Amino acid sequence: MSELNDKDNNIEKFAGKAFKEIQLIQLNELIQLINKNFKFWFKDLSKSPKSTY
Repeated sequence: MSELNDKDNNIEKFAGKAFKEIQLIQLNELIQLINKNFKFWFKDLSKSPKSTY
């Protein structure tokens, strides 16, 4: 019975680790996407004669 519990714990640890890595990858992709969009938005902002500040 304790062997089964160890397997469950290992699966949970593995799943948790994999989930964190997936989240990290998604976060990096999101940051890159935001950076690209922000650069485009910033270019548009600098082109416009009226300043929004």
